[in-house]
Amino acid sequence: MVTAHEIGHHMHRDIYRLFIIQSAVYLVVLKLVDVVLKTTSGPLGFSGISDPAALPWMVLLFAAFGALASPLMNAYTRHVEKQADAYALNITTDPISFTRAMTRLVNQNLAVASPPQWEEFLFYDHPSYNKRVKLAQDYQKSKENS
Repeated sequence: MVTAHEIGHHMHRDIYRLFIIQSAVYLVVLKLVDVVLKTTSGPLGFSGISDPAALPWMVLLFAAFGALASPLMNAYTRHVEKQADAYALNITTDPISFTRAMTRLVNQNLAVASPPQWEEFLFYDHPSYNKRVKLAQDYQKSKENS
């Protein structure tokens, strides 16, 4: 089942898409840090953006803008993972094995099966276990109705 999921990533060219999107996000973060550094270096008493004393400020800016960008990247990655899950279900037509595989992964990784919505939004780059199982159940229902 895991192999089918990974084939789904290959078929959707997810590695290339994620690389391009993450690169674009990082470039935006770099530009924002540059703009804020240039704007605030004088008022904060730095001689410029190359002043070594500004390094902690730059690190703080990277952390802040990275923290803001992270939920957006995670949302996109969860979308990609859901597509790969759907692909795996479609080519294997076996939602029971899919659910068993997800259960083993959750148990092995000691993951939270049903995190709070805000926690999943902020920190998860894969759909939660319950959402993945629901996808398999919905697939089973649609298969039975066909």
